[in-house]
Amino acid sequence: MHGGTALDPNCDYNGVMNGTSSAAPSTSGSFAVVMSANPALSARDVRHILITTARQVDAANPGVTLAFKDKNGGAHSYQAIPGWQKNAAGLPFHPFYGFGLINIDKAVEKALFYNKPLPPLQKTAGKPYPPRPPFRRR
Repeated sequence: MHGGTALDPNCDYNGVMNGTSSAAPSTSGSFAVVMSANPALSARDVRHILITTARQVDAANPGVTLAFKDKNGGAHSYQAIPGWQKNAAGLPFHPFYGFGLINIDKAVEKALFYNKPLPPLQKTAGKPYPPRPPFRRR
């Protein structure tokens, strides 16, 4: 394919890359860089550093609200996907952007001088999924 394609006209293999296909290698590479800056860090420390140095993306994003009318013409709406919110640890996160954009410079700087032990890990019970109805063929 010497002439390329519409998605990759230069044949450089980076015509389209997004979502978890780009996030996973970027995050794991960043994780490795931070660990190499301070090998004494635990995996939990590195995760905390990456999260607390990340930059919020699209901070004004309100999420997705869906509106519809029922069969009687009554208007209804609900927040299908929330905007930025805080988790139980008080850290901002978004369903689309996670904790935000990794800032590797800030993360390495924080890792080099990191000596703040994290509080004990608190596990919370998740919500169980309701049982699924049995599958029936028609």
